[in-house]
Amino acid sequence: RGESPETHDSCAAPLCAQDETLSLRARFDFARRIAGDAWPDLSDEGLAARADEWLLPLCTGRTGLDGIRPGEVLSPRDEPA
Repeated sequence: RGESPETHDSCAAPLCAQDETLSLRARFDFARRIAGDAWPDLSDEGLAARADEWLLPLCTGRTGLDGIRPGEVLSPRDEPA
């Protein structure tokens, strides 16, 4: 099931409201329903629960969310050593 625009009221609009992001989140939601927890939870709730894993590294050295491009959120990052 696709997410309604209301779902994204709680999400940082510059990060989550882009068409590409919505499409990716819908595909991951479908994969999770079929294959289970092998796929990460990209729902607002799932992202909020794991913000320290994905958002905190993006915010390091920045003064606000407006400096984060949507492509940065979707790009793979190096794993910590």
